[in-house]
Amino acid sequence: ARLLWWSWWAVLVCTLLGVIVQGVVASALPLADAYRPSLISAVLHTRFGEVAVIRLAFLVAMAGILRWITKQPDSRSGQLERWLTPAGALVGLGLLATPGLAGHAATGSDPVLGLALDVAHLSAASAWIGGLILLATFLLSNAPSDAWPPDPLDLTLRVSAVAFGAVVGVVGTGVVQSIRQVGSWHALFHTT
Repeated sequence: ARLLWWSWWAVLVCTLLGVIVQGVVASALPLADAYRPSLISAVLHTRFGEVAVIRLAFLVAMAGILRWITKQPDSRSGQLERWLTPAGALVGLGLLATPGLAGHAATGSDPVLGLALDVAHLSAASAWIGGLILLATFLLSNAPSDAWPPDPLDLTLRVSAVAFGAVVGVVGTGVVQSIRQVGSWHALFHTT
């Protein structure tokens, strides 16, 4: 539960810092000017800023879902619990789509394909990193042996299989997205 909240806070802080820093970077101003209200307002009126606001809305929704997930099972209502997984999946997909909407994935000849590739790319990276964090949690924790999974080797093999598929997905979607961005397979290797 703590790791979920740390991740949530990290995305929130990075989103807010991104809006603050984007203005000085785009305007080639010194970092000391980052907190000028006019600069932040200007960023919020760009596609990047509008997507950041959408990401913040998704983060608020995810906070409610995380709060529900981290509650004790006996204090949950069964009625809302059946909607938790679909709601979490939709909000998670929305969060995964926001970097692509604010960046290069939503540009070019086929922005829908670019956004789909970006969401697939980030989903695969999330599965890979999430599996590594899961394994690290068991390997580096001081938890008593009764808190460990019944068969740690089986868990490791399952996570490894998912991680392999995720790495293949990261590389595959990255290559296809790169070709889409530069225009051709030839341009991928012969352009600066």
